Amino acid sequence: MINFIENSDLENSIYKVFVGGQNETEFFNEIVSDKQELVLRQILGNIEYNELESYIIDGEITSDKWINFVNGTSYNYNGVEYVYKGIKPILIKFIYFFWQKAKRSILSENGEIKKGSIYPLSKMVLAYNSAIDLIQDNYNYNASVYNYMIHSGLFTNLLFSEFKKENTWGV
Repeated sequence: MINFIENSDLENSIYKVFVGGQNETEFFNEIVSDKQELVLRQILGNIEYNELESYIIDGEITSDKWINFVNGTSYNYNGVEYVYKGIKPILIKFIYFFWQKAKRSILSENGEIKKGSIYPLSKMVLAYNSAIDLIQDNYNYNASVYNYMIHSGLFTNLLFSEFKKENTWGV
């Protein structure tokens, strides 16, 4: 699977992360690969996820269905035009959350050590929960991922797995 998000995608958002040298870039790409798959499998289920993978050839998506899923599109449902913004804005928020979570501690000879006192927990939780809202908001006037998948008629093997929201207390 290709990474749909790169560090440069976060540069112009409020969810900017600072990736330094080569090691951090590799670590960032590893987080994207791992968490992107986790999020997409939960949204799509295994059948649709595997179909998406089958339409990625030489690093390019070769199907309009999946290009629109990733990048966004307009669609009509019951005579109303909706603008689905794609999966990228959602992945940006999730990647920000998981990046910050991964960077809040380092591994030393004596185990995990928390880094510094600055930890953007509220912003992380806001990013995570707003990504979930973009996925599973059930209001018909919202072009959430689930509404797009249901109303576009392109996804025949829907298997929704609801996301659980986070809070700042970790419960």
